[in-house]
Formats: sequence, C-alpha cells, structure tokens
Amino acid sequence: MATLPIGIIEDALAERGLDTSYYSSDETGSYTITGGSKVLEIIEGVSLDSFTSENVVEAIIYGEGKQDLTDATATFESVETVEEFLKAVSEIFA
Repeated sequence: MATLPIGIIEDALAERGLDTSYYSSDETGSYTITGGSKVLEIIEGVSLDSFTSENVVEAIIYGEGKQDLTDATATFESVETVEEFLKAVSEIFA
C-alpha cells in the first residue's frame, strides 16, 4: 500500500498539459485526468490531499466515447511511488 501526496502528482500532470478534477459525494469519490480525447477516471483512491493505491476501487480509461473503455484498475492498485503513478499516466496518454 502506498499513500502519495496528490499535490505533487497534480503539479507534474499540469506541467504535461493534463487537466485534473476531483468530485466527492457521500457515496464515492472520483478523480479524473483529461488529455486530448482520453479521460482516466480513478474511483476512490484519491482524496483532496493524497492518492492511496489500496483504496482504488476502479480505474477506467475512456476513449472517444463512453463505449470505448479500458480497465486500468490493476495498474493503479499496484502503484507504490509518485514516479510509478506518473509513468502509468504517461503511458495512458502517450
């Protein structure tokens, strides 16, 4: 299990031209990273101050439409460092 500071991750993603947003309700939290025509949505796992790999419920990559889905859950469940998180995102948005 890794708990990583989300601020460092968001700064690095912004430098790469990727947009991030966070939404939370009583039921769930959703963190999205958007770049070009792709969106990565991480369900749970992200709070306002950290990313915790153990809490990831699902990580889905949306392509041109909601019907074009790729499951990236296992990738984000195994992230242990900020560098691993950024590498995984870079591979998705390459």
